[in-house]
Amino acid sequence: MKLQLVLTTIMVLGTARCIQSGVKNGMDASPDSRKLPADSTTQQTSCTTRGDTDLEQGGDARRACSACHYIRTLGRNYRPTFVNEVRCTSDTLCLSGSGECRQRFRRIHVQQQVNGNWQPVLIDVAVDCECEVLDGSVLHSFIGD
Repeated sequence: MKLQLVLTTIMVLGTARCIQSGVKNGMDASPDSRKLPADSTTQQTSCTTRGDTDLEQGGDARRACSACHYIRTLGRNYRPTFVNEVRCTSDTLCLSGSGECRQRFRRIHVQQQVNGNWQPVLIDVAVDCECEVLDGSVLHSFIGD
């Protein structure tokens, strides 16, 4: 019964991955490209809590991590002037302690106006809060290497 529950949890949490897998799909746990503009502002629009039903995916799965959606205003010297972000909350527990919620970033291209000219720049924005299975946890062997 317990093994069946564990396997069901892993199937439902298709995004759970082993931490040692590193950077995937352009998402990195610690961005190193251009910082967001100092004068940018954020406005929280909504949040989901660990355990909430994922209605956006058909309602047959539960969220593994708590996260909030934000709209970040970059400023009038940027195009686009705003970007959407999804950030982890301070609740980092997932999979009953066998996993940890980790922030993911995506490097995006925007335009910045400098001396009246628009030039391309890269910025990192928060795009996902992902549950990763911890090395050595009881679920690690189910993920694979």
